[in-house]
Amino acid sequence: MASKDVARRQGGARRWLFVLVSFALAVVGSIVTPGSASAAPTFKAPFKCGQVWHASTYGNEVGTGHGPGEHAVDFNMYPHSAELGQPILASAAGTVTATGDVGYGNRVTIDHGGGWTTYYGHLSSISVSKGAKIDAGAQIGIIGNTGTGNENNDGVHLHFDQRLNGVYQWVAFDGKTISVGNSATASAPTITSTNGCASGGGQSVPSAQLKDGRVFLPTASGPAECARAGDRPNTVLVCNVQTSSGWVRYTSPWVDWGYEHTRGWVANRDGSVSHCGAVGTGNQVRCDTLSNGVWSTKTSGVTDLGWLS
Repeated sequence: MASKDVARRQGGARRWLFVLVSFALAVVGSIVTPGSASAAPTFKAPFKCGQVWHASTYGNEVGTGHGPGEHAVDFNMYPHSAELGQPILASAAGTVTATGDVGYGNRVTIDHGGGWTTYYGHLSSISVSKGAKIDAGAQIGIIGNTGTGNENNDGVHLHFDQRLNGVYQWVAFDGKTISVGNSATASAPTITSTNGCASGGGQSVPSAQLKDGRVFLPTASGPAECARAGDRPNTVLVCNVQTSSGWVRYTSPWVDWGYEHTRGWVANRDGSVSHCGAVGTGNQVRCDTLSNGVWSTKTSGVTDLGWLS
């Protein structure tokens, strides 16, 4: 009889132990530690759609964002005159938590939730207020060179960094970590902004509106100067591309491109560039595309394009 009582007591104890352990696990599982992070937002480059910027950092200026373990990036355009007046855009939606001369000259800080923040420094002017809730792509200021001492020693540029719970992270746009150079020069790696780009769209630049039909476009390899060369009916398309190893010229096969007002250039979202225009008797469209250093051609079927004026 005593052995049965002992067995019952042991069985009851085991059941209570099971209940207590289950309860403890449930409580622990429900705890969210302070500062716990969610997945990173899909950050975009803080520039207009299609713009090409050079990315650099230094790795030796402790406390400036460019020291060991700090992964801030400085963004520049070349020539530097192209940077002046450029708008700076929010990399992702969030709440503005700091503005003004609060480090890195005139700075904007945006909290994106889940512990993620972005910093935008050296702005010449700021167009948002602390506490404002903003969308991705909203203009937050104008690029500049504000700041004193080691806060700014490189002229006009954007200081940018992404932080998780206050810790610098490798900068990533569109889900991919970007490459950076170790000096602010035209040889530094480039990024092409997709901020504000329409889905599947690009940046259209009618060549007839630019001097001598020349356009300046972003490509996956770097900024490019593109133009039509030669005289009708024998013309070629030429793009001089500033790659990481220097300038490279890409020339298309000869073709009759017709009259200037029926043509235009397009910078495509995939980093290629296209020259499109009406051909034949004006009832077809031809696009020559430069992608990864290779020209290719596609021509539409016959269609009524309407009147061109």
